[in-house]
Amino acid sequence: ILNIFNTTASSILTSDNPAYVRPGGSNASYYYDTFSLMVPMGGNYDIGTDGALDTFGSLYYGDFIPDHPELNIITYNDDGSDGPPFRLEVVLEAHVRYTLVITTFNQKATGPYTLIVSGLMLVSLTRTTDMAVTQ
Repeated sequence: ILNIFNTTASSILTSDNPAYVRPGGSNASYYYDTFSLMVPMGGNYDIGTDGALDTFGSLYYGDFIPDHPELNIITYNDDGSDGPPFRLEVVLEAHVRYTLVITTFNQKATGPYTLIVSGLMLVSLTRTTDMAVTQ
């Protein structure tokens, strides 16, 4: 019997989040969150979100560069096999830093979501979004 562990993080996309032109989208801007992801054991992992927000996910090897979202990209997905939100089924290497970018299918959409990474072990998952500072 294999045990599957879920690592979760909850967040909210707002108009204070940074925006970028995402892969697979038009030239419109999409608010996004970034998360640093590292797994202790290589293998198969499922990455997705839960909630009413129609999310879009991208996985990057190392750094995510918002002005060049095509660099370092491994994969992206809009909808899981059973509809929105997104779902990525990936093979990850142990002790390698990945960046997850969570955005939305619709431009400038906002709302809460829960990120879920499932695999044979718990993973390191840290929100790293640089938020706008207003005064």
